[in-house]
Amino acid sequence: MVNENFWKLRKKLQFSQLGLAVSAQVSPAMVSAVEKYNYIPGAKVRTKLAGALGVKESMIWPEIETAEVAVGQ
Repeated sequence: MVNENFWKLRKKLQFSQLGLAVSAQVSPAMVSAVEKYNYIPGAKVRTKLAGALGVKESMIWPEIETAEVAVGQ
């Protein structure tokens, strides 16, 4: 299952997977796992990736925001 939001943002900003990994200070394998397998990393990595892409985490992982709201109820 591909994370299309992540892929589209990365392509729109003309980042290669390696370029995004360097910019976000994460491993290229992490970028690949998020994109290709819809892996949801821990909060620290999510923040780094979203920051490098210039978006809120919920733009990449909308299910995270939904889960946090449900837990906070």
